[in-house]
Amino acid sequence: MSKLSYLIVNNKEKRLLTIGYHWFVSKYGGLHSCVLSLRRHNYIRDGILEIMLHFGINSFYDLFTNVLKNESNGPKEFLLTITDLFVPMIQNEVSKQRFVESGVLAHWLEYAITHAT
Repeated sequence: MSKLSYLIVNNKEKRLLTIGYHWFVSKYGGLHSCVLSLRRHNYIRDGILEIMLHFGINSFYDLFTNVLKNESNGPKEFLLTITDLFVPMIQNEVSKQRFVESGVLAHWLEYAITHAT
């Protein structure tokens, strides 16, 4: 799926990215597979993040906040998912910058504080 996401993002036909993103965030689409894979095989989290970054290139904030939250089965699972994604996200300078500047980090922190109890 990583190769597919890379090819879609780097294709000259930008319509493919829109179609790919809609598939990715659809019920039982690519994001669903990514979250399940992350739960079962945490050691591939860098690859999972790469796929999410490719598909979410034009919808970064929405993907990593609202869509990811809706894909999770409640606050606990969302917190576990963002915990799994946090380390690889900040290890990559490009994603770290987008993570901070887009407001995703602020959203995640606020959510974690609100749902920590």
